[in-house]
Amino acid sequence: MTALTLFNDSIIIDDQLRNEAMELCETARADRLDPLKVVRNGVHHTVPPALSRLLVDVIESAARVVGTHHRVLAQDVVALREQGDLVRDGALQALRDAPPD
Repeated sequence: MTALTLFNDSIIIDDQLRNEAMELCETARADRLDPLKVVRNGVHHTVPPALSRLLVDVIESAARVVGTHHRVLAQDVVALREQGDLVRDGALQALRDAPPD
């Protein structure tokens, strides 16, 4: 089971999650950092390019960790999540505002 644990304002990532991060980074590099795609509740979303690059940078950082755990400040994760929420909300609003085909 993959473990992502919050402990003393740090996020601890286990080896399995780190390996999954490495695989994702290899795929992203092979795709030449095309925007990431996310499926949520069966709906496909494209992550904007700037946010895709940021997420891949964070994931690569986790993948390069030596040892069994990597600690990331919880406030950094929360800030990244909030930034992603703003970008996603803006993209969804743009889709809502777009004229029908």
